[in-house]
Amino acid sequence: MRLRGFVRIILRAKKADNTSLRFKVFQRNEVCVQIKHPRILECFGGYGVLYDRIWRKNDATGAVIEKDAERARHLAEQRQKWVVVRGDCEIVLQAGFCDWLAFDILDCDPYGEPWKAIRAFFGNRVYADAMFVVATDGLVYDLQRGARSLMMRPFIEKYGREFVKVNYGMVAEELLTNIIKPRGFEVRDFKFHKQNRLAHWTAKLERVVRPVGAPV
Repeated sequence: MRLRGFVRIILRAKKADNTSLRFKVFQRNEVCVQIKHPRILECFGGYGVLYDRIWRKNDATGAVIEKDAERARHLAEQRQKWVVVRGDCEIVLQAGFCDWLAFDILDCDPYGEPWKAIRAFFGNRVYADAMFVVATDGLVYDLQRGARSLMMRPFIEKYGREFVKVNYGMVAEELLTNIIKPRGFEVRDFKFHKQNRLAHWTAKLERVVRPVGAPV
């Protein structure tokens, strides 16, 4: 009986994961319709599932970061024309990884929250005049469990914890706006979808101001 219960739990988890993957593929395909042959920075490469499902089919090029050594080796074999680096995403980006390349898509599909990577990306680097941020966001679930977040602290103080939990999509767009504004970007479109324990969102950004001293 215990084994049967355990199997049911595994099957439910697998079904949820497959549903999430289908939406991730749909979400990124929507972006690829708008950009031909995109240049992508994939912050959490994993085993390269999204590359096989989407990026390869759209003749994408770019760079990928992965912390795990075995997975990074697999990614290097999988996409030999990409720049592949092993390391912590936030640290790698803060060090200026590929800051001379103007990416069309910033892809953040972490196990957890994407905000540290997004904040690290929007430093002093070269940007495309228009780009997309595509993210899987587990912070919404952490907040539901009562976890604390330095990223969310200003919004919890401003709106209250319950408001942030219920209106996470609105707060996420505001946080993204705060991060990108110093680099001259505005959010032109923001699509938010909550599914099970995860949030999925896509933001279309446009650079309306070029800060003084910014790289060309």
